[in-house]
Amino acid sequence: MAYLLLSSVIARSRVCAGESKIESGLVRKFCSPTRITSTQESKETISSLSSLTKGTSQRLTATKALTWPSASSRLLQTRPTENITSFVEITSEDQFDAILDNTDKDTLVVVDFYARWCRGCSALMPMLEKLSTRWQHIKWVKVDADVNHSLLQKLRVDTFPRIQMYRNQEFVVEFVPSPRAPHRLKSSIQMVDKYPNSRFMVHGGQVCTTPLEPSILI
Repeated sequence: MAYLLLSSVIARSRVCAGESKIESGLVRKFCSPTRITSTQESKETISSLSSLTKGTSQRLTATKALTWPSASSRLLQTRPTENITSFVEITSEDQFDAILDNTDKDTLVVVDFYARWCRGCSALMPMLEKLSTRWQHIKWVKVDADVNHSLLQKLRVDTFPRIQMYRNQEFVVEFVPSPRAPHRLKSSIQMVDKYPNSRFMVHGGQVCTTPLEPSILI
């Protein structure tokens, strides 16, 4: 058994070059031609060799930990940080009214009415999340159709996806964005945000300014 442990120590000393000098000295100690003449000496020899093997294994483990980072740490180093959107999820009419009442003056409030079963809503969500992280001066709100039935009835929202915009607690404009033209969604929100004192209409699924009378505005 002592010879087997000795062979293991020699093999490990070849793997870990940095520890070879220390281990070689200990190996020579147990490679002397003197024969082990008693049971006590045999036990001491085996115990010493076991300690040496255990220490070498620990040093190899520590070296690997320093040289090779774990898979999770490598993933964190290579994966970009995900953007955190600033959407507020509405769960009641009172919460919706409170947001409109407490929003700063002249701040645009964009409300996204969506349904989880709506494919168009899912297609537009990445664009909305991207805009919400880029234009953080805008208040972004999401209303789940399956949770806020009474609010949808009050606002007469029956198609999805649908975008409504408010400013100074007043309704400004609404439109149905097209999942096939997400650039129109961006330009519509940008238009209303850029011209706070203008009147708006919807043409071709896109918001634009208009000199028309308020009675015929959409």
